[in-house]
Amino acid sequence: MNPPCVNASSPVNGRTRAAVREIKAMIRRADRECGCSAVVGDLLKSLAVDEQEPVVRELFGAAVRQRTKVIALSELLQELDDLSASPEQGELDEATMLFEDMAEQARLGSQYLRALSAHWSDSRGTHPTAFSAGEPATMIGEIEER
Repeated sequence: MNPPCVNASSPVNGRTRAAVREIKAMIRRADRECGCSAVVGDLLKSLAVDEQEPVVRELFGAAVRQRTKVIALSELLQELDDLSASPEQGELDEATMLFEDMAEQARLGSQYLRALSAHWSDSRGTHPTAFSAGEPATMIGEIEER
């Protein structure tokens, strides 16, 4: 995981932190068709342009972290190949939970990207923040994701 990074040109303030917390909380409790992308867009619009950058970077970083979790869970599911033709109940329960967790992590990643997509669409097709997809370092540090 990348260490927190604060860019001097992008202020990190209470409004920025509050926006990230509010967006993440909404995404975690929302169902697929919640319409939260519009709410996220409105929330981002309420921030000054220089306050939007760290929020957008954190949302993208959160989506990348969800991908990492899905990959790790997928690797754990490789053990299914080793189960016998008549696995124990505990083995089946564990595999079931891994699949359920993977689905939830993928849903969260999708919601983060959907929120960003709505924001970029609202910005008339221009990406208001340029950042490297290979380096999803957060601008405001880790905010509790669980």
